[in-house]
Amino acid sequence: MSDNVEKSLSVIQEWYKKYNNQTIATTSCGATASLLIDLIHRSRCNIPVIFVDTGFLFEDTVEYFQRLRHMYRDLFFLRLKSNLDKAAYMDKGGEIKDVERCCRDNKVIVLDEFLENNNIKCWFSALRKDQSNVREGMSPIQRDKRGIYKVLPVFEWSAQEVFTYIHERNLPLHPLFNQGYESIGCEPCTKAGSGREGRWSDTTKTECGLHL
Repeated sequence: MSDNVEKSLSVIQEWYKKYNNQTIATTSCGATASLLIDLIHRSRCNIPVIFVDTGFLFEDTVEYFQRLRHMYRDLFFLRLKSNLDKAAYMDKGGEIKDVERCCRDNKVIVLDEFLENNNIKCWFSALRKDQSNVREGMSPIQRDKRGIYKVLPVFEWSAQEVFTYIHERNLPLHPLFNQGYESIGCEPCTKAGSGREGRWSDTTKTECGLHL
């Protein structure tokens, strides 16, 4: 077992021991979502995996979520869905009229309500510092104004280490990854591209808002 894997498992186990049933992990079911989910499985911690379905996702993303849920039957997966009228967010050309509002209403608020209603104290996420300049400036352990700790077990992993692990463990990638989509969000705001360059490519936006 590599040092990175041991360290990540130790972080998951340490924080789960502190907060137990007040702990969750989130997944966007992006390109390498299987990494964190596999580590949670190996940690033997009973951490629910939360997936926010904005209503604008690629069908491939939903299918990837279903595949991961089928693979890891020992884990509890929960799909949170936004019930807002999606047409209200789109113009006649099928583009999102206001990406900040759309992300806030259909993703951030949906998860925020879940965190508050379930008294969550610790939240695991698969963010890595090599993904963007914004993420490079983050801390691997953060505490927000609500008192929730956000813990990033794979923060120090490089992209090469991620793909090596996924290959060695024979884990699935998102179906769109091999079609040139290295970062995958909602369908109207995602194009093929290297790194995160395909996300909100016609705007200055770089994050959905969950991690800011």
